[in-house]
Amino acid sequence: MERQEQLELWHSGETLKPAIQNFPGRPSNEPTEKAGWGLVHSVLTSGGAFLQKVSDCAPIWTNPGFFHRAVDQAAASGPKVVVGFLRERDADKVEDSTLDNTHPLRPGNADWTLSHFGDITPPLTAALEKELKRLHREDSNIPLWTTQVDSEKFACYIAAKFYEKHGSIDISGLPDREVRKVLKETINEFRNWPGMENWTSKQKEKARNGTLNLIITDGKRVFGVRDGAPTNESRQTFIGSHADSAGMQEALFATDPFQPLDGSAPIKWSRVPYHTVFSLNLDQPVKAQDEVKQLKTTSLDK
Repeated sequence: MERQEQLELWHSGETLKPAIQNFPGRPSNEPTEKAGWGLVHSVLTSGGAFLQKVSDCAPIWTNPGFFHRAVDQAAASGPKVVVGFLRERDADKVEDSTLDNTHPLRPGNADWTLSHFGDITPPLTAALEKELKRLHREDSNIPLWTTQVDSEKFACYIAAKFYEKHGSIDISGLPDREVRKVLKETINEFRNWPGMENWTSKQKEKARNGTLNLIITDGKRVFGVRDGAPTNESRQTFIGSHADSAGMQEALFATDPFQPLDGSAPIKWSRVPYHTVFSLNLDQPVKAQDEVKQLKTTSLDK
């Protein structure tokens, strides 16, 4: 039984630290010794934004000082984007045993990272590997996966699509609308993989039952995909707003809504619409009401 939790925080105020500290503390039916975690935060400079990652494939309680130093570093200045990911897997899964396998993941040297909450099921995994190898043989700018995580292979495929359409695997120079467009086209292509009509009914069902809930950031913007069945409670994506003591509004995304541990004002959560590609950026003001309406969205179905 796999359990994954992913937390996206977009913060500018003093509540960043307690909000992050809440993320590894939620109850779980899985043994805590199977957990791994990762934090990526943006560092904004005059030359743009770059991403810094700190992670561990061991449980937080085995080295709490390391985790809290990472939280302090991520909370040191703002405004910024922070992505946190908590993952629990079965004991026989190799993903938890290697530091490189921790989310968020970066395809090659791209200027963005991806966190994936869901599944990529066979035989799509094998088909994806074959296609990535072909693309890399034709152009070495297309990155290949370096970990044992299927999510990284999909990240490499998204990078290949950005390269195909814009000549670069980076996204920092692209308008929000164009990034959402490429993500939409890639998701829909993945759902209708060439040759899928020749697969068995069982293979098609397995391939299409995968879920591609994603959070992507280049340090200044957040892009996401809300996939999965509308009624699947374990595959939801939520947006919330929260005000710090100075009245600064902060936007948060989470797959598992939570409330601050410090007793500050509660977070108001709303569901992100099903089958939607969405985006939010640091230059976009956050309002306390109508959280979903402030998202820039592109439907996967139109």
